Amino acid sequence: MCLREVTDFHGCTQTRLTFERCKLDTGEREMHADALALHRDLLTLRRTDPVIGTGAHLDGATLADDALVLRYFSAADGDRLLVVNLGHQRDLTIVPEPLLAPPEGMRWAVVWSSEEPRYGGGGVLAPETDAGWRLSAESAVLLAGRRGA
Repeated sequence: MCLREVTDFHGCTQTRLTFERCKLDTGEREMHADALALHRDLLTLRRTDPVIGTGAHLDGATLADDALVLRYFSAADGDRLLVVNLGHQRDLTIVPEPLLAPPEGMRWAVVWSSEEPRYGGGGVLAPETDAGWRLSAESAVLLAGRRGA
């Protein structure tokens, strides 16, 4: 028996036609190789990074109307910083946001970036510069504290 809400959207879930329409098209792997690589890398990062996805203490702040920062705190494995910019490229020369400060004696180093060319991005740039922070347009970057980075 098909539920009305499901049938209105998908058709009856018990028919062969509905089953066939829901099967993945493996040809799309090649057509969207960049998106597939992005998702695979994000899943790997969540599975392998000792801080991301482990329930670490999290704090966040907005940097602009369309930019934000999330900081994952981990005394054992070091903090991570996720900087997301949903808008145009942004240069922040004065940033009164304490979450952006690297751990003492360290600098932020790029762990992952949505600007990776394999994902169709324009190339990975470290967002923290001597002049402030440069956020690539419509991008996300994950940073980790490194000594002497």
